[in-house]
Parts: sequence; C-alpha cells; structure tokens
Amino acid sequence: LNRERGPSYPLNLSEDRATVISSGFTSTCPPELAIDGNSAISEKLCSSLSGPGTTWLRVDIQTVRYIREVRLLFIEGSGADAAVIVGRSLRGNGASDNARCGTVASSMTGSQWQNLTCPLPILGQFIYIERKANTMRVCEIELFYDNIMNIYSSVNVTASDQSGQTSAIWKPVDGIKGKSNYDSWISSTSSKSWWRLELPRRSAISSVVIYPRRLDTSTRRSQMDGFVVYVGDLVNGNGSMNAICGMPWKPPIGTVREITMECPDYPVGKYLYVAAARRSNARLYLTEIEIYGCGVP
Repeated sequence: LNRERGPSYPLNLSEDRATVISSGFTSTCPPELAIDGNSAISEKLCSSLSGPGTTWLRVDIQTVRYIREVRLLFIEGSGADAAVIVGRSLRGNGASDNARCGTVASSMTGSQWQNLTCPLPILGQFIYIERKANTMRVCEIELFYDNIMNIYSSVNVTASDQSGQTSAIWKPVDGIKGKSNYDSWISSTSSKSWWRLELPRRSAISSVVIYPRRLDTSTRRSQMDGFVVYVGDLVNGNGSMNAICGMPWKPPIGTVREITMECPDYPVGKYLYVAAARRSNARLYLTEIEIYGCGVP
C-alpha cells in the first residue's frame, strides 16, 4: 500500500520475454511486430491484424504487474474505438473476466500514439486489445506499471476483544510471519470477533494477504471458515457497513499457511476490518497481514 502514488515504470516488452497472439494476421506483418521495440511507422514494420467483425491482440508479459498506463501506436486511425482490457484471466481470450483500462477515442485519425491511463492500477498478466472492426494495425505497444507495495502500519490497531493479549493486537502488522501463539493475535471464540487497522490514508485496495497461525487441523480451519475482509470509512457495525473485499473465505482441504483475498472492485476507505463469521465457534488466527493497493485523494 503506497503512502503516495509514485512514479510508474516501463516494461521492456522486447527484452522481458513477453509473448503475443492475435486474431488473423498477414504473414509478413505478424503480431510480434507490435512488441519488438521498434516504433517506426511503416507498413512493413507494424502488425496487420484482421478478423470477422472483431480484431484482437493479447500480450502476455510473463509476470504479474499493476498496470497503470498503456500506450499504443496505430497506423492511419486503425485503432479507433479499440478497448484495452487488463487482468489475469484467459477466459474469452482475456476479455471476459478482466478489467477495462480504457478505450481509444472514436475520433482518432492518422498515425499517432494513443495514451490510456487506467482509472486505478490493474493487477494483471494479460493485456487484451480488441476492436469491433475487420482490421487493426498496431506498430508498437508500451506498458507502464506501478510498483505497488505493502506497508506495515502502526497508525491505529483495535479489535473487538484481546483475549488477554493486549500487546499481541499489533502482531499482524509487525512484519513477522510467525506460526506460534507468540507471533499471532488470536481472538476469543465469538460470533462478533473482528480486528481493525486504520490505514495511513484513504486507499483503493486490490488485495489482502493474510498469514494465519498455521491452520493444520480441521477445527482451526472451520473456526476461520467464512471470515470476511471489509474496507471503508465507517467504524460502526464491526466494519460490516463497509464494502466487502471479494467473498467470505472458504477453507480448502489440508494445511493453510497463506490466504489471499482479492478485491476486484477496489474498495476505497480509511479502515480495513477482518471479521469472523457470525457463529458461536468462529475465531480469528492472525499472524501477519499484507495490504496491497494505492492511495487516493
């Protein structure tokens, strides 16, 4: 979680083992020309793509980054109305489950760079470019990403109960991924247990990684079953009045050492809650929590 939004960093697609595929293309102008690092505008140096009604191209950057900006160089207005979609899913060639970064203006003419800045940085591996037309000629693609990192905050931590562990309430943000009682904050067995962190500033949250005390028994997993992460500005209602991050957690079979809660809608707020399920045997085992996102005005 960045305190301030810092600089973005370029991805060198021609040197970072990125790959690209597309709809139909001219054999002499394959999609690889769009990521070769050559931004010269020439029919022979640009990819020439085609499709029956829809033309598309997908870049795989071979890693996961928070994409902030996509720059596209098209020939002669052939990118007008092209949509840029970023994410980690391949369903629908990458168009179905991922997030839209932006759309090229329909008024685009000539051969020129089109700069699309995503409303919020999008975590993704695949950049999907789609145009509802029979052709699209892409000379070059440039990507810029945010170095969004986790921050350990000790601004203000509170909880519903401390179970005699007054000092342990800070354990989930001390930077230590311990597995013992000493390195954890463990709530009492209660249907109203929660743990709350006040963030350094209002932030858009993309994911939360929780390291619980090792859930190596079915009893511990069942106690954590159904816990929820909330993000927002409200402190009443045990956090439940705020936006939910993803879905309530369901334990897999076997030992659990790390839990990632994805927040596809980027909830924004000053507070982050981890709330136990509302049942009598629910309990929270929190060793460490990492929060990923970026600050917002």
